[in-house]
Formats: sequence, structure tokens, C-alpha cells
Amino acid sequence: MEQPELVLEVEVGDHHTTVTVAGDIDLLTAERFRDFACDEIAAHPKSSVIDMTGVGFVDSSGISALVAIRRHADALGLSVVV
Repeated sequence: MEQPELVLEVEVGDHHTTVTVAGDIDLLTAERFRDFACDEIAAHPKSSVIDMTGVGFVDSSGISALVAIRRHADALGLSVVV
């Protein structure tokens, strides 16, 4: 089975890092989304924005990924805004 398309991009600005997500965040893609966002937040320690404008669907796995991302940022003393 082919992995569903999930587009993940990062833009590092002077004041914050933006992680842009496009596609569906579900059981098949949530782990990849979580890992990407957590890695980028750790690599660029400043306030972060998760831009989900291009997301068409989020299931409970996606919500769990967002909670994990928030907890990761909190542990680093950083803020994250969706």
C-alpha cells in the first residue's frame, strides 16, 4: 500500500519557525507529522507556528500528534501555536 501524501515544510524566520502541513493527518501519517514537527522545533528553538491551512482531515491520531508536539515544545520551554 502506498503511503498517503503528506507535505511537510519548514520556514525559519527571525522570530518564529513555521511548520506547514498539507494533506490528511490520520493513523497513516500522524507519526511522520509528529516526528517532523518535533525535530524542527528542537532544531530551531524559538516560538513555533503549525500552519494547517492545507490540511483537509484530522483524526484522533492527528490530534494526539498535536498534543505530543505541544508537550515537546513545553518541555523545551517553547511556545507553539496552531
